[in-house]
Amino acid sequence: MDSPVPDLAGQLQVTLDAFDAEGIQPTAAEIVWLANLRRKCDRRGDGGVTWAMGAPLRYGGETFYPLHRLAESWWRRANDLLAEVRDDQIKIYLYAHTKSAPHDASLRLLMIPDEIRTTIREWYDQTAIHDGQLNELVDRLRELNSDSDDVPDPYPKPKRKNETTTPDDAPEFVGMMCKAFPGVTPEFWLTDISAADARKMFSGVIHEGPWATHPERTAAIENYLRAVKWVWKNHGV
Repeated sequence: MDSPVPDLAGQLQVTLDAFDAEGIQPTAAEIVWLANLRRKCDRRGDGGVTWAMGAPLRYGGETFYPLHRLAESWWRRANDLLAEVRDDQIKIYLYAHTKSAPHDASLRLLMIPDEIRTTIREWYDQTAIHDGQLNELVDRLRELNSDSDDVPDPYPKPKRKNETTTPDDAPEFVGMMCKAFPGVTPEFWLTDISAADARKMFSGVIHEGPWATHPERTAAIENYLRAVKWVWKNHGV
């Protein structure tokens, strides 16, 4: 009887062969990681039960919504303003989700660094969430925002002199969505739908061709290649 073990995806085998040629032996965790990322390059969707579009997550007595574009912008700005304290950055990320319900634009009124710091700390202190739960919660929220598999660049380019923040592309994002969906108001794209869902809608509109040339697949391949670089880096190459 032939073994039921399936063959590795072609490009994953090519990657492992390249590692082997250089004397690199990836760990079991690295191989599983690469296999999961490669699977998203080779087929669209895994047939699993997906999260309902826009549905929030209940955790520790709090309701966390997928980040809409306004909350995403606020989080990035506040994260830069309070970058000196790692714990504050985590609380900012959590708090942004609690203010990301459809139509909720209240974060526009929370822009001063001292007020942001005081607000997020007071909010966190009254929650039932413990510090030991933060990593699990952040992972769940990243899944909620469809970015749980995003791989950072292992060799990021250094920031230019006097450059401390990442520019926010919210105006371009809203303009792009309004052009793709005429008649829909800018406010809808800012506060009425999650940023992740909006991006998926835009991707579906601009590309109706085969999966092989779909932007989602291109992004998945780029993500996979960054992971490959991480394995090289992890093994000192």
